[in-house]
Amino acid sequence: MYKKGIRRSLLYTPGSNLNMCEKALASAADSVIFDLEDAVSSSMKQEARNIVCGLLQKMQNSSGCPKEVIVRVNPVSTLTGVEDVMALTRFHVNALIVPKICLNDAIAADVLLSGIEQSLKMQNGSIRLIGLIETTLGLEQISELPRAVKRLDGFQLGAEDLTKELEITRTAEGAEIAYARHRMVVASRAYNLDAIDTPFADFKNTSGLKADIATCRQIGMQAKTAIHPCQVDVINEAFTPTEAEILQAQRIIDAYENSVSNNLGACSLDGKMIDVPIADKARKLVEKGKVFSR
Repeated sequence: MYKKGIRRSLLYTPGSNLNMCEKALASAADSVIFDLEDAVSSSMKQEARNIVCGLLQKMQNSSGCPKEVIVRVNPVSTLTGVEDVMALTRFHVNALIVPKICLNDAIAADVLLSGIEQSLKMQNGSIRLIGLIETTLGLEQISELPRAVKRLDGFQLGAEDLTKELEITRTAEGAEIAYARHRMVVASRAYNLDAIDTPFADFKNTSGLKADIATCRQIGMQAKTAIHPCQVDVINEAFTPTEAEILQAQRIIDAYENSVSNNLGACSLDGKMIDVPIADKARKLVEKGKVFSR
């Protein structure tokens, strides 16, 4: 099983289309999400599952996959969703996305996976879960979910279903999902989970995508889902520290550590105060910069 690194881009691809799945694996996305839910018609659910399982088997028999492999299953409150989980856990899947997650579904998925892991003699919690926050109930229960299910690895916002339930218009500017974004980020950071933003639906609108990423980054999102390979490079670039940012962060670290070594504590650099949280933030940026190269 591929060990998850830092997520920047997560590319959705329909599980019913083998060609698109293979192209997604060859893309620059950090993670690939094979979708068995909304991207697949009701009549194609079984075939999509077979295609994804076949592809996973092929990867398992070869040298594996150089990126994180995630599958969005159907709701675990349905027989189709349970069948998805039982079929997929035989293969090297890093995580499952639980759609329309709520407390009951999260617990049900956790119990099901624990039983499967025990039967396969896997370590409990090996298969991670990402909760898709796309209902008002899920958003209301978001802080309860990590306390109830320890295998949660992150949250992803699903703006389309959420705005449909709220009966409001989904816009490119995203003002209507600001509250949901903020709440999800706070809950994710409180429990050390990844905060993954909703896809930008107009995949041909690159300027709109860049503006949307700027908004979600400003409030603390750590990664963003994509629905087309053409979005991946834009997302990766936006979530990768620039050389200038890394150099400035290193200046901050050096100035603070020099101050501490002289028993002075907080100091100033370029007219701005540097204390513990600012230095720690700079260290995180430098460490992240080491992972990726432009």
